[in-house]
Amino acid sequence: MCAVIVEPLIQCAGYMRMYHHKYLELLSEACREYNIHLIADEIAVGFGRTGTMFGFQQAKITPDIICLSKGITGGYMTLSTILTTDDIYDAFYDEYEKLNAFLHSHSYTANPIACSAANATLDIFKDKDVIKNKILSAHMRKCFESLKDHPHVSDVRQKGMVLAIELIKDKKRKGLL
Repeated sequence: MCAVIVEPLIQCAGYMRMYHHKYLELLSEACREYNIHLIADEIAVGFGRTGTMFGFQQAKITPDIICLSKGITGGYMTLSTILTTDDIYDAFYDEYEKLNAFLHSHSYTANPIACSAANATLDIFKDKDVIKNKILSAHMRKCFESLKDHPHVSDVRQKGMVLAIELIKDKKRKGLL
C-alpha cells in the first residue's frame, strides 16, 4: 500500500459519519510506521466546517497530501488544489524538456478568476475570526436537539458547522421492514 485517503473527522461520502480525532492520530502513527502516505481529503470538511481551519488540525497531525476545494473560494467558484510535502513535490518535479515530470492538472485548477476569489477568501480567514463559530454551532445543536425524539429520526450528529440528521422508516423497528 502506498497511501491512505481519509476525510478528517467526518466521512461525508459515508453518510456523514463523524469520528473522534484520536482515530486520525492513530492512523497517522500507523502511516509513519509503515511508510505510507497520508492524504487528507479536506474538500468537504476544510475551511472551518469542523471547528478548525482543517479537520486534521484537531488531531495535531500533518498529512503528506491535502486536497482542497469548495471552501477555498468561499463557495463562489470552482477551484481545487493539492498541497504536499517538499519531498513528494521534488519526486515529481523535473524540467519540461526532459519529458519525465509528472504534469498534473484538472478542470478546476488555476482559473484566474477563481484564484482571485480564493485569495479574497483566504484574506477573510486571515483577517476575521470566522472559524470560531461556536455560538452558531451551539445554536444549531439546540435547534435540532428535539429531533432526536422524532419517530423517524434515528440520529442527530454534529461536528462544528456540520449537522446530519439520519432518517429512519420506523424507529421502534430500527428501520427494518
